Amino acid sequence: MDEAQEILLSSLESSGVALPPGVSSARGLSPDALLSISAQCLRLIDPSSPPLPASLPASAADRFKACTDVAAAVRSLGYRGQLTFRQLLYPSDDDSYKLLRFLVEVLSESSEGSKNAGKKLIGDKGGGGQAPDQSNDSVYTEQFRSKQECHSCGKEGSQHPHESEMDGRDPTFEKDMLSQRSDEYSVKLVEKLDSLHRQVSEMKSIDEDQQSQERLLMEDVHAKASEVQDLEYVFAILKVLSEMAFYDCRRTELYIEELNKRVEARRCNLLELESQWNEFEKSFDERRVLLEQSMYADKAEELKKCQQLEEIMLETDAIFSEIHKRDEEYSKLAEDLEKLPKVPTRRSYIQRITEITKNSQKQDADIDRIIKDTRELQIESNSISERLHRIYAVVDETVFREAKSDPVKRDPVRKNIYRLLKSIHDSFEQIADKILVTDRTQRESADLEAKLAGLTSRSVDIEKLQADLDAIVEENELLEQHPSTIDL
Repeated sequence: MDEAQEILLSSLESSGVALPPGVSSARGLSPDALLSISAQCLRLIDPSSPPLPASLPASAADRFKACTDVAAAVRSLGYRGQLTFRQLLYPSDDDSYKLLRFLVEVLSESSEGSKNAGKKLIGDKGGGGQAPDQSNDSVYTEQFRSKQECHSCGKEGSQHPHESEMDGRDPTFEKDMLSQRSDEYSVKLVEKLDSLHRQVSEMKSIDEDQQSQERLLMEDVHAKASEVQDLEYVFAILKVLSEMAFYDCRRTELYIEELNKRVEARRCNLLELESQWNEFEKSFDERRVLLEQSMYADKAEELKKCQQLEEIMLETDAIFSEIHKRDEEYSKLAEDLEKLPKVPTRRSYIQRITEITKNSQKQDADIDRIIKDTRELQIESNSISERLHRIYAVVDETVFREAKSDPVKRDPVRKNIYRLLKSIHDSFEQIADKILVTDRTQRESADLEAKLAGLTSRSVDIEKLQADLDAIVEENELLEQHPSTIDL
């Protein structure tokens, strides 16, 4: 669990969330720290969302409002658990861990979505650059058509007088026709000018929209370019660091190879010296033996003593070597003994075992005594219940027989006795049932009390809740006394 919490906090830091000072685990988070982390995560997930408080305000009402706003924002992201201001203002370890894990998952999903959106935006830039040219071409074609119409109108106006002259009509009639046609042409020209003005205004609005879009795209491009520059700078730094690390590793490998070569050369030199020493020692022993034989050739007893002395020296050397070997083993065992953890002595273990055995024997004796008493009580209870059943059966049969024996007299006393007997029996049965129900209820109440004790250990601080409630009541009284200070 601790490792999962460390991974959770490291994921938050890598996502750009600044952890409050003193936060090293998801356990025991204060309300201020939990609210700060949640607000930062929500700001990273949706930058266009309204700002949320990064710390708890001083006022109790503002604290409740801030926690309620943050809880609503988290629930809007799809949080399935129970989340209100209480989980933020009085957090538990489980609620804090679930909330932080959900925010980390949403942060990872939003980061992947932003990357895909960036790629889509870069892909759309190539296809959206031809719209202004097409709109400009349409405007130019419309203007060209209007000019052509004006020229054609002018030509028609110039041809009509010539035709009138050719036809030899009345000049006054021709003047009226020309003035009428010129009025019609002027009206058409005014209408065309109005349409051209409307087209120009539409083109201006389209141009402004395109300029704003182009400005946004340029801002995105600049932002992406700055991001690319930052990434290139980071990549260059990482490349230099990797080269330095590789160079250091290479240098260490070269040093290790050189040391290995030197060690191998020293080993070969030692082997050669050892072989030379063995040869010298062998030749020396042979010469010593020859000298001793030549010196003690005539003295057999002295030769025998020398041989015994040599055997004693050999035994002494063997004993010394054995002692040296035992000393090494002893030092090694002493080091191992020092490394072993210090544990209590065997005597303490034996004492504890004997105490546990005595306690268990006492408990066994108590258990046997309790079982024996319980068995005796059960036997006595069964015998008493059987005796009562037999007595009741005998009395019931006797009373019923006597009440039924003389049907003519119909003695009311006998009938009342029988009824009282039945009612007493029924009452005792009800009492026994109630005792069983009471026993069962007591066991259930004991279980519920144990559960309640577990819940009270996890409950929030009542004093803190009471203090917050008192602060809210005081603020409400102040607002009621000064209603003009309330912001509408």
